[in-house]
Amino acid sequence: MRKRTSFILTFGMLATIVSVTVAQVGFESSTRSPFNKASTSKHNTMTFFSRGGQKAEGKKAAALPVKRKIKNYHQQLFGTPAPRQPYKKTFSKYPSVRTSRNKVHHASHLTPPPAATTSKIKHAEFLRKPTTPKSSGIRQVAGSNKELRNPFEPFKPETTRKPVAPKRQSTIRRPPVRYKNKIQKTSVEKKHDPFGHSHEKTFRHQAKPTSPPFKRKKAGLPVELTGLPVDLDHNSEKNTKLETVQISVGWEKKSVINVGQECELDLIVKNESEVIARNLAVDAYFPTTVRLTKAIPIPREERDHISWAIAALKPGETKRIKVTLIPMKPGDLAVKAFVRLTGTSARLFAVNEPMLKLNVTGSHRVMVGESAAHTIVVSNPGTGVTSNIQVEAILSKGLQHSKGARVSLNIGSLNPGESRKIHLALTAIDGGLQQIDVTTRSGVSLKRSASSQVMVVAPSLVLNVTGPKLRYKGRNAIYKVTVTNSGKVPTNNVRVMHKIPEGFQFIQADKSGKLNKQSRLVDWFIGQLPVGKSITLNVKLKATELGVFPHYVSVVSEEGAKATSHVQTKVDGTASLVLEIVDLDDPVEVGSETAYEVRVKNDGSKAANQVQITCELPKDVQLIGAKGPTQSFAEKNQVIFQKIPSLAPGKTALFRIHVKGNAEGNRRFRVRLQSKNIGEPLLFEEMTKFYGE
Repeated sequence: MRKRTSFILTFGMLATIVSVTVAQVGFESSTRSPFNKASTSKHNTMTFFSRGGQKAEGKKAAALPVKRKIKNYHQQLFGTPAPRQPYKKTFSKYPSVRTSRNKVHHASHLTPPPAATTSKIKHAEFLRKPTTPKSSGIRQVAGSNKELRNPFEPFKPETTRKPVAPKRQSTIRRPPVRYKNKIQKTSVEKKHDPFGHSHEKTFRHQAKPTSPPFKRKKAGLPVELTGLPVDLDHNSEKNTKLETVQISVGWEKKSVINVGQECELDLIVKNESEVIARNLAVDAYFPTTVRLTKAIPIPREERDHISWAIAALKPGETKRIKVTLIPMKPGDLAVKAFVRLTGTSARLFAVNEPMLKLNVTGSHRVMVGESAAHTIVVSNPGTGVTSNIQVEAILSKGLQHSKGARVSLNIGSLNPGESRKIHLALTAIDGGLQQIDVTTRSGVSLKRSASSQVMVVAPSLVLNVTGPKLRYKGRNAIYKVTVTNSGKVPTNNVRVMHKIPEGFQFIQADKSGKLNKQSRLVDWFIGQLPVGKSITLNVKLKATELGVFPHYVSVVSEEGAKATSHVQTKVDGTASLVLEIVDLDDPVEVGSETAYEVRVKNDGSKAANQVQITCELPKDVQLIGAKGPTQSFAEKNQVIFQKIPSLAPGKTALFRIHVKGNAEGNRRFRVRLQSKNIGEPLLFEEMTKFYGE
């Protein structure tokens, strides 16, 4: 940069070109020209301005405070080290040549200078003393632009070329070339350069815009995106309507922009078209000399930029994105924004409507065992093709099909006005009202249902069984079975079966009833039973065991009519206790020992519970001992035995009491019998004669 600070004048003029770049403070310098004696005057002094617009002379400027270097936040922003670039210090708002502090470079030539020109100093902060001749005008030359022009050539102001508004073009009647994300960026911020080089950068897409870009006072990047139809039908162009999506994007400064201070910028995105723009993506790029601190809404971080997603933007709607950043270096701040969105197309198409119609027909009244066939008719009364038609039929329990109770089949597709018949072969297996539910569907939303009912006529049999609810063991019981045809048709081959329980024994049955000993079934064959007629059957049984026994009776017919019934009989028994007293010696001598045997027997059909005896000794008879099935104890003149829990039918309990008579005479030996099965105690006596010698 220092090599460019001195030039040799071609007209022989010896002049001193001082190119001083002051980074922190100004300085004072005096030059003396060999061709101008007046240059020795003390007024031939140039005063330079220090950065920030403050001027100072000589040593005073050297005393100004020096600002520290601005920290580079490139690493924090983009995650990569900052590129090695020289730090350019500036005197004013335009860049200048970098020089060492307080150093003056002189250049001289033997050729005398030409007459003074009237050119003015441009793009340099420079003060001229009143005594300084006009011929000593100096133009500050600085910058990093390689294409520098002659500093002594008359300066021509730059002209700013305005962007030409694009012309509207009508939509042609043929499918345009499909472009994805057709973006046109035509507006950037322009500024004059002291060396005539413009910073303007224009990006244009090959696609021509259909409407002028959105204009703002601030610099921006208007974007136009045109949605194209995916399937263009030349034969139905009158039914097609194409819409163009126009999105503009621009930057707006919201605060003063200073180095090292937070500033705010608004990124404005607006829908200039008359249709809704969907799935917008806004990408913003920032230079490496800024640090982003905040953005509302929060963006998505990419590799070298940040991005926002906008789901939809209505016609005329504006979306503002607020960005807060800190510039780390003075000079131009170039920010860029781009908008991407998907294409939009509007077209009128004819919509056909496929439809379904379902009809189920068949017999409404059949007999059990007969055919109950039905016909299913599926038709398409609509204007479109109905495809993948599924038909499903659900049968009630009284109807039978070879594929089960749920029948499904696919009949393919139906053209408009076409119909198809399905024959459903069914058999009635049970009487009563039966139902067929049919459903047909095509896809998810197209569905039709229909149903049909069939009355299956079958004989109805009613069965009634009567018999005793209680019988004692060993007693006979008679049971009556009554069968009635309550249906509307006669029944054929009617059979009645009576299951005899284990606690009963078959004695006899009327009307040719027969017993099967292995299955213990009494079987009657009735034959035909007319409508409304009844028949009664009798069977005689004997109770042989104690307990509760159910008697099951069933009736069936050839047509499938059947009925069941049962009756329950309890067989009980009685506990018949018999007590017998036997004296082993009678008569017996006084003073001799003798014994009484007490026998308790259950002659009943039921066990006797809690059986107990108590023996009462007569006067002058002494107890020697007692034995029995339970323990005993003596209390005064009584011998008491503990209770026997249960005495089964036919079983006998034996008790023996040993005594000795002490006086002559007839003595009575009494026994009292108690049980839970008898209401009151029973008393028994035995007389024994005691005699002396």
